[in-house]
Amino acid sequence: SYAKAWFNKGSALYVLGRYQEALACFDQVLELEPGYKKAIKNRNASIKKLEEIQRSFAEEPAAPGTTVAEEGQDWSAQAQFEDFAEVPSDETGSFEAVPDQEIMYR
Repeated sequence: SYAKAWFNKGSALYVLGRYQEALACFDQVLELEPGYKKAIKNRNASIKKLEEIQRSFAEEPAAPGTTVAEEGQDWSAQAQFEDFAEVPSDETGSFEAVPDQEIMYR
């Protein structure tokens, strides 16, 4: 099904650290199948990652990404943050991520 294809693409993008693109894929899944639980969970995980990037900028504006890099992340916080700025604010507040639960469903 198309929902499964979008889900697989979103999961792959998440693993690559391309959280904004993954989020868009999971949104597409939920348009096709609103109750797709794994897509909801992975969408929330993508939002959590984007929020971590935003926090990194707030904590270290002179050196964006250093906070995230110090936590062992290996991706560009600058690029992710620029993508995050495009997410409407009502989207980021719609879901509550569960701290320390980074389970990706495939």
